[in-house]
Amino acid sequence: MAHPDFDALLDPLLSFAQEQLAKRSGFLPCGASVTRDGEVALAAGYAGQPQTSPQEVIDLLAQGFRKDAAGGRIRATAICVDARVVPPGSKEKTDAVCVQLEHAEGQCIEVYLPYRQGQQGPEYGDLFVGAGDARVFQSSD
Repeated sequence: MAHPDFDALLDPLLSFAQEQLAKRSGFLPCGASVTRDGEVALAAGYAGQPQTSPQEVIDLLAQGFRKDAAGGRIRATAICVDARVVPPGSKEKTDAVCVQLEHAEGQCIEVYLPYRQGQQGPEYGDLFVGAGDARVFQSSD
């Protein structure tokens, strides 16, 4: 069962990604965190260059979240990216909004929302969940 903090992070990030896909047919990675007090804070990364790559933005977000985690200021994070994935029951890759969720208690999952750009805008498939990797709340072992 997913941690309740993940719901608080997932909804605003999926909404933002869907809004950007409808307006711009794409989006740069973005993130959010849950503070120790339970507040949700949205985050974006900027490397100071107009042509910042998506991976640079992801790295900046993760670096900022690691700093906040080390300082005890946050208990959960999410990074939302535009990805390619093979959905369950399919054999072909498709575009998907991917939200990588991580909690201080150790739970890491990735939630995928497959999509394709149709004539009337994006058309979405069914959400599915996969295992995630720790990149923020890493143990010191």
